[in-house]
Parts: sequence; structure tokens; C-alpha cells
Amino acid sequence: MTELTLKEYFENKISPDLLAIDLKDSQKQTGYDVTTVYIDRLKEGEFEVRKEHLLKLCDDVISEKISPVELNTISFALIASDFFHWDSDTSDGALVAEVIFDWDNPEIRFVLTLDNVQLWKEYLLTGVYQLK
Repeated sequence: MTELTLKEYFENKISPDLLAIDLKDSQKQTGYDVTTVYIDRLKEGEFEVRKEHLLKLCDDVISEKISPVELNTISFALIASDFFHWDSDTSDGALVAEVIFDWDNPEIRFVLTLDNVQLWKEYLLTGVYQLK
């Protein structure tokens, strides 16, 4: 997975299909309970992740253009990145932070299913958290 490709996806410069190709085989199980994610990082600049970017991801997962595993890879890449950021001190930034954390931690939060992605989408739109 390359950060440049994810940035271009967020900027509507590439399709979800091209993003999915870039994500293919980025996440590999390297041990019994160890997964390694391969990320080609951008060395300079920064990009603010906003609600609309996560809504775009939700829509593309719901329409099955991006898989839940790929969504998990993206969330890990966002958290680990020096390039991508969000302002957790704002209400929108706090929503972004919580949703990305959920997506990165399905084993301790919520499984990445289409139904749950729909609930995260509603959370991003309304601010009402319905996952239980």
C-alpha cells in the first residue's frame, strides 16, 4: 500500500478499484497472532483526513469496491502515518479518530462487517454512535 495512492483516492484522483489494487497483499499474517502491514510512506507534506474521506471509504466498502480487510489496512496506515493527520480536538476530528481506531481494532471493538460499516457511516453523518 502506498500513502500517495490513498491520498489520490481521498482527492478523487483515482477510483476505488485502483486503491484496492494498491492495497492487495499489503496485509500479511506473519505469525500465529501477528499481522504485518506493508506501507510505502510519503516523505514530505501532510494531509488532513476529514469525515468526508471516511464517508467515501464507507460507501466503497458498502458497495463492495473495497473489502473490510482493506479498510482495516487503511486504518492502520492512517494511524501509523506521519503524513495523514486529523485534529482530535475538534468534534469532527474526534469522530474521525474514533472511527479510524474502531476500524484498526476489530478484535477489541467491532467486527468489520457491511452492517457495522453502515453504522459507522451513520455515526459520521449524525454523531450518534449505534454500535454495541
